[in-house]
Amino acid sequence: MEELAKLTPPDVMPEFTQESFRPLLPPLRTGKRKLLVFETVHRRRDGSEYPVEVHLQQVETGGEAVCLAIVNDITERRQAEQERDRRAAIQEATPDFIGLSDLQGRAIYVNRAGREMLEIGAEEDVSNLAIADYLADSARAFVVNEAIPAAIREGSWSGEGALLSRTGREILVSQVILAHRGPGGEVEFLSTIARDITERKRSEQALIESSSQFRTLFEASPDAILLIDPHDEWPILDCNMAACQMNGYTRDELVGQSVDLLNLTPGDPNERKEYVERIHRQGVLRLDTFHRRKDGSVFSVEVSTSLITLGGRDVVLGIDRDITERRRAEEEIRRLNVELEGRVAQRTAQLASANQELEAFAYSVSHDLRAPLRAIDGFSRIILEDFGNTLDPEGKRLFDVILTNTQRMDQLITDLLALSRVSRTEMQSSRVDMTALADSIYHEIASPEVRRKFAFYVAPLPDASADPALLRQVWSNLLSNAIKYAMPKAGRAIEVGGYMDNGMCVYFVRDNGVGFNPAYTNKLFGVFQRLHKAEEFEGNGVGLAIVQRIIHRHGGKTWAEGEINRGATFYFSLPAMEPNHE
Repeated sequence: MEELAKLTPPDVMPEFTQESFRPLLPPLRTGKRKLLVFETVHRRRDGSEYPVEVHLQQVETGGEAVCLAIVNDITERRQAEQERDRRAAIQEATPDFIGLSDLQGRAIYVNRAGREMLEIGAEEDVSNLAIADYLADSARAFVVNEAIPAAIREGSWSGEGALLSRTGREILVSQVILAHRGPGGEVEFLSTIARDITERKRSEQALIESSSQFRTLFEASPDAILLIDPHDEWPILDCNMAACQMNGYTRDELVGQSVDLLNLTPGDPNERKEYVERIHRQGVLRLDTFHRRKDGSVFSVEVSTSLITLGGRDVVLGIDRDITERRRAEEEIRRLNVELEGRVAQRTAQLASANQELEAFAYSVSHDLRAPLRAIDGFSRIILEDFGNTLDPEGKRLFDVILTNTQRMDQLITDLLALSRVSRTEMQSSRVDMTALADSIYHEIASPEVRRKFAFYVAPLPDASADPALLRQVWSNLLSNAIKYAMPKAGRAIEVGGYMDNGMCVYFVRDNGVGFNPAYTNKLFGVFQRLHKAEEFEGNGVGLAIVQRIIHRHGGKTWAEGEINRGATFYFSLPAMEPNHE
């Protein structure tokens, strides 16, 4: 500790010099900035360096203003970010569709190939897209009612389906759906890998339509194609060159042999009969399995089978694709996901611990700050009460300034603690009658005298699934602002409304007050951001920041519209309730 006490900031932060570090302090000393957060590197005693996040603020201790720096080692966070970027690079580089969705069917992520396939803009936010909207009519019911439940039940599902682009183009795909489970075993989200097989399907159709064209495509196909007699031992009637190369046999060695030559285990006659019946019912069957080459090596294959008519008899058309590399890619993605989830869980726990320590520190600092504030306030009042008669008007005015500013400082500490608690309070969601809540909050915060000066209207609002206590704070802050900024205007009016928009419940509070300059809209929800002078309107610029944090915790957004002297409208959105939510 003695060695540390002798060091200057540039000694431990090699990116800074005395000259470059000194300009950081005046905004804190003058009060323009309450907290400065930045990332840099620290140097240890042995000369090694590591990344850190620094929280720098000015506090008073023992009557002296000092700079307090809270330093967090972010080495593991940086490593986790690099691992995340590596996984993202793999997903973005693959030519196949890769997507993630939640259990409600809303998209979380779609890679570059998927966006191109569905004709989604490269920068477009996919969080409001419903997966069902991008499934073709021919595949939607099966994927929603059978494929996804099977993936959730078994861990994965593979099969063929059809996607629908924004311009209505139907894309036939071969896809895998994976269910990702959390530490407790519950499914947290789904992922899918899909390959466009539209051209392959067209090739299959061309094989059926023309025998000459069939032979040309049969031999030219890069996939292995087998024609199999669905009777007795399922002998191979014909195969293309790709099938020979894939399995290591010549055509003469394959034709006439049972398909069991390629399978790891012999087929059961009853299972084969049932298999043919399933092809009749479903048209095409697809499965991932393993084949054995002539040299005994085993490899992964994707097998698509259908029935065609050749020479007046039914023949099984089998199209095999070597998916060894795809399997490796899937396993790599699984491994990276598991590793990343572990890192995220570990980091989340560390951040939760750090936040608890920071909150405890904030309470301690607030107590240390409030004690001298209360002393200043108390002794000032005593002087005014006991010696007020001996003070001239200027002396009384100065004491009034002291009292006003100590009360303002106390309120600022209270607001900061409220902002800190919003991010850490455990949410207890339930059904909330937003119409009744907004109306009751207005009547609580507006006195009868104030209500007589306002025209207040609440339209029927959609119910919400949220934490009632936190929503009370949202409505209270927004309605208080509306009253405050509309008070100087004549014909004061406040309107509360709501509507549904793309699966989100949108609510708004509109007033006809002093409004704001729309050029500064981006500053409205920042901490300590005020667009009006303190002497015009009271407040510390924390209320809207609290609103934004609460709404973000619920998965929603906040925004505002306004013009100077023409009023303002503040919006927030929440995810719509599920149909059977109670």
